[in-house]
Amino acid sequence: ENNTAKIITLKLQKKDYKDIEKYIAELPTEEERVYYTAQYYAAKKDPKVVKEYETLLQYDKYKAYASKSLGDYYFEKDLSKAKKYYGTYATVNKNPDEYILYRLGQANEKENNLKMALTDYKAVYSKNGKLANDAMLRAAEIYDKQENVVEAEKLFTKLYAVKNNKDLKAYSIEKLIYYKLVKENTKEAKKLYDELKKLDAKRAEKFKAYF
Repeated sequence: ENNTAKIITLKLQKKDYKDIEKYIAELPTEEERVYYTAQYYAAKKDPKVVKEYETLLQYDKYKAYASKSLGDYYFEKDLSKAKKYYGTYATVNKNPDEYILYRLGQANEKENNLKMALTDYKAVYSKNGKLANDAMLRAAEIYDKQENVVEAEKLFTKLYAVKNNKDLKAYSIEKLIYYKLVKENTKEAKKLYDELKKLDAKRAEKFKAYF
């Protein structure tokens, strides 16, 4: 980074926009000027940012940044556009990060394209990153809605084992009790029910009649 770029970065961090356009104009290349203008507009939540992102798509150096930013911008506004830009990101970046895959999963799930959503979520939890548990939970809930007990039970069993998350554990136990009852495995169900009573008595209430 040259000094001008460093000054702009510092100004953006401090939300000090005085003379920022003057500094941006001093940058040596067109692509840098567009990149920092985009950062400036994004910081101010100025809708003009979209045009800058679209311009950045033509520069290899900023294509990943621009496609991810456009995907995020359109995520709540236009899912098909969001998916298009996340898809561009995935093509540019041969090993797309879990965030993009997770967003693609969410977009496909919202569009009820559940087969693709499951593929995206699986790609996320296979990476074992920060979003792994969230992605696994979303996939487990899709299987649950599809009444695919085998796959749902597999994932909820893994989620049940996640440490230091009481709510997730209680929710997973609740689902597992139900699956055990469906398979008439009362012994296992009772064991889980006793555990749930200690963990979250209120959640356990609904199974009282079974035991």
